[in-house]
Amino acid sequence: MSTSSTLSQEIRPDHAYEQKPVLLPDSVQPSEKLQMTCLILCGGKSKRMGRPKEFLPLAGTTMLEHILDRALNLFADVLLVTNKPEDYEHLSADIVKDIVPDRGPLAGILSGLLVAQYQDAFVLPCDMPLFTENQIRELAAQYWEASRGAAYAIESFSLDRNIGARGIEQSVMLSGTDDPVRAVIHSNVGNESYLPGVFSGSLIPAMEEMIFSQKYSLSEFLATITHRKASSAAGGSRLPAYFNVDTPMDYIRLVHS
Repeated sequence: MSTSSTLSQEIRPDHAYEQKPVLLPDSVQPSEKLQMTCLILCGGKSKRMGRPKEFLPLAGTTMLEHILDRALNLFADVLLVTNKPEDYEHLSADIVKDIVPDRGPLAGILSGLLVAQYQDAFVLPCDMPLFTENQIRELAAQYWEASRGAAYAIESFSLDRNIGARGIEQSVMLSGTDDPVRAVIHSNVGNESYLPGVFSGSLIPAMEEMIFSQKYSLSEFLATITHRKASSAAGGSRLPAYFNVDTPMDYIRLVHS
């Protein structure tokens, strides 16, 4: 188990990465782990729930362990980002302490990027347990295509076979800009959290600038960078994949879905 709260200048001089080889999506098979870091954000106060929502029972385990098991099965590197590392020491994942506690997902994403093993990080909130492995792989594939401009088909990652590679490509086109896409976020009607999403480690300086200026809004940050929105078809649940569990009523809907 490891805990880190160190700023980037102490961890990554000049933000240079000792990158592991990147496995591009055209060679990713369902049994292979995605060569990126997964950040599970657990920094919320759960005020509306009245208790830590990530530890609510779900499918014979807890909501967080349900998400963590899926992440460990999918990703080569998994980190839990939290304000209270001591509450998570029993879990099979490395722990990163928020560098700026209680300031929302932007600070959590930065905290994880600073110590991530990979340049790219897939960000999952701890209160969205319905994203399937296929949906996660699909979003990762869309990020790789948008950020690297690779000419490969990702139809196999699409949950809606009618979309196909061309439709996904059109949804993440650069729209005439030469700026590289450095984030792809999940977006559907009704989803205003901007997560899950994939973020490049090259965003660390920009994130630091925002946070050191005491600006913590993820939506405001996204407005300053080149990013793309991606969507996926519905999963196996009657609730949408982006359903997040904020209140006791949300939890009731989840367990009865």
